[in-house]
Formats: sequence, C-alpha cells, structure tokens
Amino acid sequence: TLVQQLTNVCPTCKSYGFIKSISTLSFEVLRNFKNDFIREKLKGSIILLVSPSVFKYIINNEFQSILKLEKELKCKIIMESNEKLADEQFKIDQIK
Repeated sequence: TLVQQLTNVCPTCKSYGFIKSISTLSFEVLRNFKNDFIREKLKGSIILLVSPSVFKYIINNEFQSILKLEKELKCKIIMESNEKLADEQFKIDQIK
C-alpha cells in the first residue's frame, strides 16, 4: 500500500502507529529548506545541516536534487551532518 511505501514501522510502538520513512523526511527537509531560503531571501553559499540519516540518504540517493536546487536558487549548498538534529529537523547557516 501507499502507507507501507511511505512509512516505516515505529520502533517504539511496534507497528501500532507509523513514522515517516527517511526518504519522505528527506524530501520534506529539502522542500522546507527551499521555502525558508526563498522566504528569508538568502543568497550566496549556504550550509544545510541535517541529521546523519537524512544526510546519508540525500548524498546517496538525491544528490541531483541538491544540484537542481543550487541552479534554481542560484546558490551553493554545502551539506553537513549534525547528530543533534532529529530526522525532520534542519538548520541553515549562511556563509559570509
């Protein structure tokens, strides 16, 4: 089912509920990053801090999405892993 494709079994409740899959969370992070970038009128080089699992997924599976965002937003995106961030969280630092 679509729910099975977009979610993983929750390690806490053992399938009584659902959590979003890492691919779903990665796409949400990229979409929210783009929205924040536009809303805050950022420019130049940007450091995008994400959780280690989101970092690994994007680098291994969605690197073309980063290149597309760089072209679309006319910026340089430097991705970094930060173990203090949850999978759905991200932080933007602008390089001065």
